[in-house]
Amino acid sequence: YQTSEEGLVIRAGLLRRVIPYSAITFVGPGDEGSLSVRYGNNAGVRISPANSRAFLEDMATRATHLTGEAGLPPGRYYTTLTPRRPDAC
Repeated sequence: YQTSEEGLVIRAGLLRRVIPYSAITFVGPGDEGSLSVRYGNNAGVRISPANSRAFLEDMATRATHLTGEAGLPPGRYYTTLTPRRPDAC
């Protein structure tokens, strides 16, 4: 995987998929130390970044419609990113 200007880029073999940041609905703990990225209505992927903290902080700055637990501002350590409440935008 790789973060880019256009979205989260997932590569698997010869396949390349770009998930626009606006489509991401959740980033948080997955199985066995991985992170779960949910997007769209019911899609998801698990990734295992070398530095989960740095990945979550990067995602918090790129996917601005998401917020950390308890509405923490960007730059704080996140373990989960979820959609912002409408009144918080």
